[in-house]
Amino acid sequence: MTLARLLKPREEVRKALRERIDEARNIAQRPIKTVGELKIAVAREKQWREYNSELIDRIFSTSEHATDYRFSQTRIDQVEDRYYDPDLPVFVARLSKTIQDQVACLQSIVNRLDLIPDTPAVEMAVEVAQEDVSIVRLAERFHRVVGQLRNRHNGRPTLDVNDEYDVQDLFHALLTLFFDDIRPEEWTPSYAGGASRIDFLLREIETVVEIKKTRPSLSTKDLGEQLLVDIAKYKSHPYCRNIFCVVYDPDDIIKNPRGVENDLNGQSTPEIRVRVLIVPKR
Repeated sequence: MTLARLLKPREEVRKALRERIDEARNIAQRPIKTVGELKIAVAREKQWREYNSELIDRIFSTSEHATDYRFSQTRIDQVEDRYYDPDLPVFVARLSKTIQDQVACLQSIVNRLDLIPDTPAVEMAVEVAQEDVSIVRLAERFHRVVGQLRNRHNGRPTLDVNDEYDVQDLFHALLTLFFDDIRPEEWTPSYAGGASRIDFLLREIETVVEIKKTRPSLSTKDLGEQLLVDIAKYKSHPYCRNIFCVVYDPDDIIKNPRGVENDLNGQSTPEIRVRVLIVPKR
C-alpha cells in the first residue's frame, strides 16, 4: 500500500488545518435557542465540513486521511427520529458532537504531520517519469495480452475484447499491477455546460488515463476531435498534471497513427503534459 505524502509545504498545511479548527470553534460557540438558529448553524457546519474534505483531499497523495475524516462525521438527523420527535436540545447536542469529533480528527492529523514525508517537486517528476514507463509498457503489450487471453487451455471461456468497455476493464486490471490508488470513472468539474467522467485517475502521480478503441464507424478525424475535447475537459481536473490517452486499434483503422499521436501530443502545456499512444504499433 502506498503511504500518504504531503503535496503542499508542511507549514502551509499545518496553518490551514489549524485555521479550520479555529473556524469550528466559531460555529460551536454561537448560542442556539431557536430552530432558525439551528438551521443556520447546520448550514455553516455543512459548508465548513465540505471545505475540510476538499482541503484534506488536496494536501495528501492518498485518500487515507480523507477517509478518516469522513468517518469522524455523524448526521444531525438519524434513523430513529422517525419513531419519536427529538426536541431542539437533542439536535444541538448532535451538532456539537459531530463538530467535536471532526475537530479531534483534524487535530490528530496536525499532530502527525511531522511523521508524513514531503513530496518534493523533483521527486514527483522522477516518480511520474518512472510510472510513465509502466503505462507505456502496458499499452504496448496490451494487444499481446488480448491474444494470450484468447488462447486458453481446452478452449475455456475468457474475456474477449470486442468493444471499448472490454478494453477499459482489461486495462484497469493490468494497472493494478503497478498502482494502488486507481479511481475509475472520476468526475471532472463542469466543462462547457456539464460535468463528464474520466476513465481512470492515478492520484499517486496526478495522471488521468483515457482509453479508446477504434471501430469502423468512427473516423480518424472524429476520434481526434473526441480526444481533443476530452483533453480540454481533463485539464480542469484539480489532480491532473498528466494526461495519458491509450487508443487500441487492433484492426489497423488509423492509417497514420504516428501523425495522430504527434498532433495530439502537441496539446501539452507547461502545466499539463499530454501523451497519446496508439497500439499495437505497426
